[in-house]
Amino acid sequence: MQTKQDLRMVQKYINKISGQKLKIFQDSNVKSFQFVQNLKINELELQNCSQVSFANPPTNITVLQITHCKLSQINGIKYMNVIELDLSQNEIADFSELKYLKDLKRVNIATNDATNLRFVSQLKHIEQLIAFNNLITDITGIQMLFALKTLNLSCNMIMDLSPLEKLVQIETLQLGQNKIVDIEAIRDLTNIQKLSIQFNQISDFSPLQNHENKDKYGIQQQYTPKQTSITQSNILKQIYHSEQRVEKMQIKTHCFNNKYQRVKGFIYALNSQIVVLNTHFINKIVLEFKQLQQFNENCQ
Repeated sequence: MQTKQDLRMVQKYINKISGQKLKIFQDSNVKSFQFVQNLKINELELQNCSQVSFANPPTNITVLQITHCKLSQINGIKYMNVIELDLSQNEIADFSELKYLKDLKRVNIATNDATNLRFVSQLKHIEQLIAFNNLITDITGIQMLFALKTLNLSCNMIMDLSPLEKLVQIETLQLGQNKIVDIEAIRDLTNIQKLSIQFNQISDFSPLQNHENKDKYGIQQQYTPKQTSITQSNILKQIYHSEQRVEKMQIKTHCFNNKYQRVKGFIYALNSQIVVLNTHFINKIVLEFKQLQQFNENCQ
């Protein structure tokens, strides 16, 4: 475990450090960290540090990870030459300073408070963008990322996918747990090898007919009953109409910031019904199938 004394030792022998990695562990006693101007390291990882000063950051750091720090802003980061950036597990809403990091290739802003992706429009070299579990409603700007291969926007509040329609180079696309109704925008994205669109409100899957890997996609049945019981005949007809077997059932409630948590309860299945007992405030019930042989028009 590293302490303030350890950090002072690093500063004392700063001129002897070159091409190294510096990591402040999550259980460290160091609660604040200020960049040393002449620190010659290639990778810097900070965890559980409540204060980070970017006043004089070393310009040779190419990999920067600052996570679990409860940061609400990142002023000064634009002066760095970062290629890989991880700011996940913070409380940042404004990522506009990232637009100055022209060399960025991999970005992780998962579990923050972002509402849009406009800052990425000038980051033409991004290959991987991880932005799940935010408050994103607008993905305008992402249409400029023609090098993008991996995109994770799960657990947001996205409805409009039109900015994706020209990004034919994408190989991994994760859009689960949003408010998506129409997936026409991804019809021509046939290079996708992994697609996740479960937990949305999609009724028409025909745009995926030209995708060679469509049988591998994880599409899940989703029901939103008004009561805690899902024994209604119309739901059961959809569940047992096909030969697919139910592998597991998850019961989830919609929580603050569009985040989901598991609800404990008693679940049992009979030949003709599934009953949920001792659960409250349920507004989402998910039945997950092990495999999908074809796209069901009733999938949502």
